[in-house]
Amino acid sequence: LVVILFSLVLAIFLFIFVKAERYNNNPVSFFSNINETKIENISEVPVYATGDVDDYYITGIPKTVSVEISGPSSLIDQTLQAKEFKVVTENLANLGEGSHYIQLTLENISKELTYKISPSSVKVDIAKLEAKSYPVEINFNNDQIAPGYEIHKSQVKPNEVTLTGSKENLDKVAHVTVDVSLPQNISTDFQTTAPIIVKDIHGNILNLTSKPNQVTVSVTIGKHGLFKPIHIQIGNKEDGFSYEFTNLSAQQAKLFGDEQVLSSVSSIIGSIDLRGITQTKHLEIPLKLPEGAESIEPQVVEATVIPHPGTEYSQGDSNSPNVSYTSPPQH
Repeated sequence: LVVILFSLVLAIFLFIFVKAERYNNNPVSFFSNINETKIENISEVPVYATGDVDDYYITGIPKTVSVEISGPSSLIDQTLQAKEFKVVTENLANLGEGSHYIQLTLENISKELTYKISPSSVKVDIAKLEAKSYPVEINFNNDQIAPGYEIHKSQVKPNEVTLTGSKENLDKVAHVTVDVSLPQNISTDFQTTAPIIVKDIHGNILNLTSKPNQVTVSVTIGKHGLFKPIHIQIGNKEDGFSYEFTNLSAQQAKLFGDEQVLSSVSSIIGSIDLRGITQTKHLEIPLKLPEGAESIEPQVVEATVIPHPGTEYSQGDSNSPNVSYTSPPQH
C-alpha cells in the first residue's frame, strides 16, 4: 500500500513539474495561473442577425463590436482558442417593420465567464425589401485628357443595376453613377471597373444594395472634334417636278482630326440624286468626309423627299432652318 501511495504522489509531482515548464519552470506560477482571473478585450467581433428576415431590409446593425471577457484565465484561453463564440442580435423576425432598440448577446461562452459588449444596444430599422432597376451614369475627370483630344464614346456594362432596399430610400434615388478617374494626359482608349454610387437629389449617399456593385467602363478617346453645318446638294431633278425635303435627322455633324484641318472646313456635304424620284421617298444620305479629317459622326443622315408635280417649292426644310439645299455645279 505504501508503495502504491508513493507512486501516486510521485506521478502527481511529475505532472505538475512537466506542466510548470510552460510557466518558466515555476510550479507556483502554474497553480496561480489555474485560479487567476483576467480580463481579455477582443475587437472587431462580427455581429450576426438572428431570425428569418430575407424579405426585409434592415439597417443599423453594426458589422463588428468590441467584447470584454473576464473570468478564470485558463477558461478564457480555452474560449479564445476554440473560437466558437459569436455576437448575435435578438430574433428580428419577431419585431416587425419600424424602428427598434435591440440587445446584442454573446453565444457559445461558458457561464463561468462574464462579458460586456460595446455597444450592447443598437437601434435598427426594419422595412419591407423592394428592388428596382436604374440606368448607370458615368462621371469623368475630363481635365486629365491630353490637349487636342476628347472622349468620343463611353460605355458601361451592364448599363443598368438593380437597387435593393426600403421603398423610402428607393423613392429618393436621383443619381446612380460611377466615378471614373482617367490617367493624367491620356490620349488612348481606357477601360476600368468602378463601384456604383447611389445619391439623392441633394448629393447624399443612400443606404441601398446594388447588384452588381461594380461595373466595367470603356472609354474611347480620340482627336478633338468640331460641329459643322450639313449642306445637302441635289442633282438630276425630274422635269416637271419640284421637291420638298423634310425630317432631316441631323442639322450638324461632328468632325474629328487635326484642329487646323477642322477649322478650315466650313460645312459638310451630302449629295442626293433625284433621278427617277416621282413619289415620296425616305432617303439615307452619306456625308462626305472632308480632306484631312479623320472621321465624321454621323456618317449618314436621313431625310424624306416629297416630289410636287407642276408646282414650285423652295428647296428647304422648314424644320431645319440651318440646313441649306443647293444644286451641285453642272458639268
